[in-house]
Amino acid sequence: AVRPEDHHREDARRFGLDRPPEFSPAALGRSRKTLDAIERFNRGRIGGSGLRFGPQGVGDPAAGPARQAVEEVAKRFLREHRRELGIEPDRLRLRLGRTSKGIHHLLFEQLSDGVPVEFASLKVHLDESGEIVSLNSSYRAERLPRPVPGLSEIMAAQAVSADLGGVSPRDGVLVYLPLNQEPEIRLAWKFRASGAGGSWLYYVDAQTGRV
Repeated sequence: AVRPEDHHREDARRFGLDRPPEFSPAALGRSRKTLDAIERFNRGRIGGSGLRFGPQGVGDPAAGPARQAVEEVAKRFLREHRRELGIEPDRLRLRLGRTSKGIHHLLFEQLSDGVPVEFASLKVHLDESGEIVSLNSSYRAERLPRPVPGLSEIMAAQAVSADLGGVSPRDGVLVYLPLNQEPEIRLAWKFRASGAGGSWLYYVDAQTGRV
């Protein structure tokens, strides 16, 4: 545990992080509709796929064929139940795969026109036979505007530098950012920067330049 000091609390207020989130990810694996869809899918695949992984897990390069097989099982399920789940498989990209205690965990990140949607993801869990065990999602179903920034990366970086007292940020990338205090999702430039006593993750509105 870490006790926040006064400047930590001030930073939290400055960035609006002292307010609790106004939305919570939907736990799709717990809904009756999703559980029924998973059951029907698994029942339709007689004998399962017999998928097994080595000790290094799904993410190990040596397990490439097995990783692809499990990813295909997950995507096949999503394609077959896309309408009832409200999830578009084409807007997902596999980000991470891991195996733990006989369960394979796949983490997909959500994209829109190739741009990541922050905090929007889908987790699919499969057992050793390749059957889906559960599904958890923070997927955002709304359609997002095309990622056309009104502010260049250089101008956004200048806003970060001004806020940090002259420190130059790095790794500027475009993302869609859900904001707790606003209903819409904003297009933003995302930066990492070091300064003012720590490492910082900055988001700059790609239209207004507001941090």
